[in-house]
Formats: sequence, structure tokens, C-alpha cells
Amino acid sequence: MRVRSGQITDAKAIAQVHVASWRSTYKGIVPDDFLANLSYERRERGWRDIFVNAESQRSFVYVAENEMEKMVGFVNGGPERENGPFYKGELYAIYLLENYQNKGIGRQLVRVAARQLIECGFETMLVWVLADNPSCRFYERIGGRQVREKIIKIGGADLVEVAYGVVQEKNNEIHAAFLSGPARFLLVLFERTLSGTSALGASGKAGVKSCSIRSSIFFFRIGSGCTGSQIYSR
Repeated sequence: MRVRSGQITDAKAIAQVHVASWRSTYKGIVPDDFLANLSYERRERGWRDIFVNAESQRSFVYVAENEMEKMVGFVNGGPERENGPFYKGELYAIYLLENYQNKGIGRQLVRVAARQLIECGFETMLVWVLADNPSCRFYERIGGRQVREKIIKIGGADLVEVAYGVVQEKNNEIHAAFLSGPARFLLVLFERTLSGTSALGASGKAGVKSCSIRSSIFFFRIGSGCTGSQIYSR
């Protein structure tokens, strides 16, 4: 499995993963007609816009490829989008094809996301998830705690969305690391928490530079961004 920074030429493949993962993940949660009418073309245009605006939005995208160089997942993030007083970074989206879930790839992507956010100066992280999404347990296992909740409308249905954030908590390494720094200490603790080892990689480059990066062996890098409307639109 290889994780690299995303390029605008990846927009079509990202869109395919995005639509496929929505249909498998949200079946029974999001209205069936909404999922059936998701448009690959519209999603591809949205991702192209994300890459074009990445630098100005200080956002980034990383993609995961299998041994055949087929894209199987992606992640993107950047500054927290609601200007909250505490959480300054946000994981906007992370999706994997169904056959590649529960294989540790998501943890790799989150690890690199945390590193990239720190490189960009964001030492706290927020991620919004549909409350009925089974992945909520994933965020809880990696140190997230529910800190916000709101109602959103998707395909005419009112759905509950919850935000997971990293918060200071006694005797919790990952929480303490996110809030106390320094950044390198945070990364080492985060990686050890996820995998039991410290595995920072050699430097890498992304297609669009918005802030410096020493890179990592996994995912997330400045190179593209996403807005809430793009995440939930067809």
C-alpha cells in the first residue's frame, strides 16, 4: 500500500472512491435515492475545484493506492471551517473502498493527517461524522471525544452529525499530546498510540504547496481542500 500527496490529475479517481464509499458506508443511513443519484462527474468537478483552491484555503489531500497503483482511499483536511474558539484544524473527509476497510489504512491516513495539521500550525483537530456512521467507533478508538452536535439535511432527510475532537484528558497520551506539544512530541505519541511504533518517513512533495511539510510515510498533505457543501453535495 502506498500513500502519496494528491494531484489534480487524481480528481477522477478520487471521485470514484468518494461515490463508491458513500454508497457502501451510508446505505440505510442516507436516503437510497440520494445515493443512487450521486454523480461521478459532479464529484470530479468538485475535486478539481478543491485542488485549484488548495493553496488559498490552506487545505490538503492524500491518496492511498494498492500494489497495482489503483486508488483505494483518500483523506483531506485543513483549517477548522466554523471558526470555533478551540479546535483549529479539521479532518474534512476520509474514505476507503469497502474491501480496503478494517486493514489499518484509515489509521495510517489519520496519522499523516495529524502530522500535516501540525506542520500547518494546527495542534487541535476536529472531525464531523454522521451519528449513525459505524466509523464513529474508529474515531473514539484513536482518542476522539464528541464535542458538538447538529442537524444537517441530506437528500431531504434530517440527520444528526456529531463532531469528534481531541481534548485534554488525564492519563490519555493522545489527548495530552495534541494539546501540550511540542509538535514532534505530539507526533511520536500519536504514532505510538496508533501502531506501537514511531514511523516518520522521509521528505516528500505535493502538487500544491500551502505550508511546509517534511512529509511522512502515510497520507495527508497540502494540495487540496473541501467545503461542507462539496462533501454533502452530489
